[in-house]
Amino acid sequence: MTLAEREEISRSLVAGHSIRSVASRLGRAPSTISREIGRNGGAQGYRANQADALAWDRARRPKECKLVRNRELARVVASKLQLGGNAPFIVFDDADLHEAAKALVSAKLRNSGQVCISPNRVYVQANVHDAFVQRVKALVEAIPVDQGLQDRFVVGPLINRASIEKVARLVDDSRERGAKVMLGGHPHAKGGLFYAPTILLDVADDMPIASTEVFGPIVPVYRFSTEAEVIARSNDSEYGLVAYAFTRELGRSFRLSRNLEAGMVILSSGSAGTASVPFGGVKQSGYGREGSHHGIGEYVHVKYTLMSGLA
Repeated sequence: MTLAEREEISRSLVAGHSIRSVASRLGRAPSTISREIGRNGGAQGYRANQADALAWDRARRPKECKLVRNRELARVVASKLQLGGNAPFIVFDDADLHEAAKALVSAKLRNSGQVCISPNRVYVQANVHDAFVQRVKALVEAIPVDQGLQDRFVVGPLINRASIEKVARLVDDSRERGAKVMLGGHPHAKGGLFYAPTILLDVADDMPIASTEVFGPIVPVYRFSTEAEVIARSNDSEYGLVAYAFTRELGRSFRLSRNLEAGMVILSSGSAGTASVPFGGVKQSGYGREGSHHGIGEYVHVKYTLMSGLA
């Protein structure tokens, strides 16, 4: 049995799922799951051995995530939680607009926007707004919508019917509340679970899309005027996983790094890094880190030893 399967069994047992439901998800016989649990001291022993640190994705199982945390607290077992995000992507008027547009499109449309670090709220300084969105539109239009088993970059389907209905509902609601559709705004002609890459303009902070983790190929664009304003608006979210910003000013870069409420602040890049960086968020985006020595620290204990009176 693979490590991933053992971890799935651990999470499911902690969440109170039955052996039959675990077996169904893993595509294995219930007897196989039972034998695996039995080899590790039964359900209680298995949980203790395999679930010392839990990473749980709220985007997939929001209610169970909180349930897991409550059970871990009761058992005094360490846990780490990755609970999703609502990432701002800020473009200042001193930014390289071409590089900022490329980074946004790549980060936003990767996996059709179904990524926890995908930019969700695109804030563009008013005096470069029109030029920037035209660049983004041209780049998005050049990307084909197709199934993902290809060498080229494509915008693929959403994961299920509920996801495409959610995305369509957010777009329709934003349009009804005054947002303008610059591109897309409808299911793709291919049908199925494909949704056309969409750019929304004149989006307002009080629209539901502004406070929702979209998980789809939607680019909502907001205008801003000042640095202080956009920092306040970016921080006006229960989430704090990652924040992106494009600027050439060093002093502003340090201020953004200090003042943006996010576990990761990415400046003049659309990539959140590699396994060597501490991945994680603040606020309702969770706690704990994956990657780097900080991530390893989640799985070990600090022990203090004092030796006295030795020969």
